[in-house]
Amino acid sequence: MKKLLIIGAGEFQLPGIIEAKKQGYYVIATDGNPNALGKDYADEFYHLDVRDLEANYKLAKEKEISGVVAVSSEVSVETVAYVSEKLNLVGNKFEVAVLCHNKEAYYKAFSKNGINVPSTFCYGDNVEEIKTEYVIIKPGKGSGSRLVHKVRKEDIDAHVAIYRNEFNADESILIQEYVKGKEITVDGFVYNDSVSVVAISHEKCDPEISNSVSYELDFPPRWINTEIYDRIADISSKSAKAAGIEFGPFHMELIINDQQELYLIDFALRGGGFKLFTDIIEKTSGVNALQEYIRGAMGEEIQIKQPEIFDPVIMRFLYADKKGILQEIGGSSLEGVYSDYMLGFLKSVGDVVDRPSSGRDRLAYIICWGTEMDKVTDRMETITSSIKFTIE
Repeated sequence: MKKLLIIGAGEFQLPGIIEAKKQGYYVIATDGNPNALGKDYADEFYHLDVRDLEANYKLAKEKEISGVVAVSSEVSVETVAYVSEKLNLVGNKFEVAVLCHNKEAYYKAFSKNGINVPSTFCYGDNVEEIKTEYVIIKPGKGSGSRLVHKVRKEDIDAHVAIYRNEFNADESILIQEYVKGKEITVDGFVYNDSVSVVAISHEKCDPEISNSVSYELDFPPRWINTEIYDRIADISSKSAKAAGIEFGPFHMELIINDQQELYLIDFALRGGGFKLFTDIIEKTSGVNALQEYIRGAMGEEIQIKQPEIFDPVIMRFLYADKKGILQEIGGSSLEGVYSDYMLGFLKSVGDVVDRPSSGRDRLAYIICWGTEMDKVTDRMETITSSIKFTIE
């Protein structure tokens, strides 16, 4: 029986373990949490830091694995690439994973290859050249909304001081000119020198909740047309090739401004997180990206075709309206997976909750799908109105 190493065994990696078992592979999983949810589902589990390159490589070599993957895990991508390259398995080169984890490096690489990126500076270097009233401050590594904030240009120093004090005194900080427009998420897949776009969404923020934390993602954007789609597909292909990706999923975020110009603002060598890669892609495009990713990593032939039609899916996040202790959850009986929606609660009664500053502050998520956007929207509103949080 072929052995697959899955690096990361938490809640959002569990679908990968289950899928690999379903395909008949022997699954070995590692995670820094000794009680990771996937521990009881894998054939073997090892308590290893997913960022420990040598420990995971040593285990992979000892177990004579046939493939290695990480599912929707940002912190695991470098280890996956390191192991696959050392053992000559299907995957990406380690230097590619390092590049895709370094925002400053990939902005330069993409710009060099004709892809629009916002003007970006390391904190302390040429910040006076910034021309916009607002800026985006973000860590130099990683992806997504972690520690990403929109602030006025004159508040940069004060905000960076807070960041240094509360989070990381050494990590590089990037200052990026703010591009006003609609935010787009794109999930793609690279296989046999071909790049397929398998999901596109309009990512919305509610100013009353937060300017930097997602409230809702609509798959596909209602306003998208063929011309915009073709340009998104072109940027996806150029970005994947500029990064040197040879196999597997990638996730990126774009801004389209009022002049219909597209800017790449974030890139990751993984599928979209929070159910996007494991559930939403298949519901919107019919492509089972998780299944094909695992099969491909194991050296099997796979079928990744560019979808011609995208069905509507809406994913919405619910947040606290104030800081306090969660006393009661109304509508908890609706939780679960059903024929046209899934609902999950991320906090429990008794937890301390706060106004959102990142995705970690989400109280719940709702995903609705179907074939007509109006019906999917109505379903989403019905479920949302049934959920109540009592916070004191």
